[in-house]
Amino acid sequence: MVWIHGGAFIHGNSSYGQYGPDHIIDYDVVFVSFNYRLGVFGFLSTEDMAAPGNAALKDQNLALRWVQSNIKHFGGDPKKVTIFGESAGAASVSYQLQSKKSKGLFRAAIMQSGNSLCLWSLNRNARKIAKETALALGINTRNTTEMVANMKKVNYTELHRVALVTSVTITIVNPLAGIMFSPVIEPYHKDAFFYNYSDVLLRKGEYNQVPVIIGVNSNEAAVSNGIPGKKILYKFCLLRY
Repeated sequence: MVWIHGGAFIHGNSSYGQYGPDHIIDYDVVFVSFNYRLGVFGFLSTEDMAAPGNAALKDQNLALRWVQSNIKHFGGDPKKVTIFGESAGAASVSYQLQSKKSKGLFRAAIMQSGNSLCLWSLNRNARKIAKETALALGINTRNTTEMVANMKKVNYTELHRVALVTSVTITIVNPLAGIMFSPVIEPYHKDAFFYNYSDVLLRKGEYNQVPVIIGVNSNEAAVSNGIPGKKILYKFCLLRY
């Protein structure tokens, strides 16, 4: 069983501190977890070939390919791989299901409180977010190739900080805007992870057709509802992440 951690696509990791596999490894199961790039590092997109996006989903795909090649050395069967995740991890599982790049990498999938149809799981303003992040870094150009090249020169801690502040600021002002750094519909190219809306792919049957379990965790994000006022919520998000 391969676990894809959640965390709103901006935080989280594969450590056992948050997601312990204790109840799974009591059985005849080989448990795998991995990290993938998050936030601006995993989901920066200019909606063109300068930065097509979905680097994090491609990280996940690479990890699944590693499992196929190596799990036999750990007592696992590459033909019996089940991927599962929670929240953004569940949405990630959903995106793996709909990508041709992941065909044959797993035989089943479990989505715990999230999927690619959730409004928050798809960034519809990626170019705008990328440009606002660049402007906050002092990079002012309409040329996306030049913009991305200059962003790559920024110290990673500063890039992370500025991208996070930009993302949280926009989200607090308009919570319905979704998660600022998240999966995108890529321009068509040979390495695109997906390039159409999930509902379209599902209706057309263009997804990896394997057994699926889908569930929901009621009031999963209710913790934020207990924080009064946008200013306090803003500080909470910056301190937390």
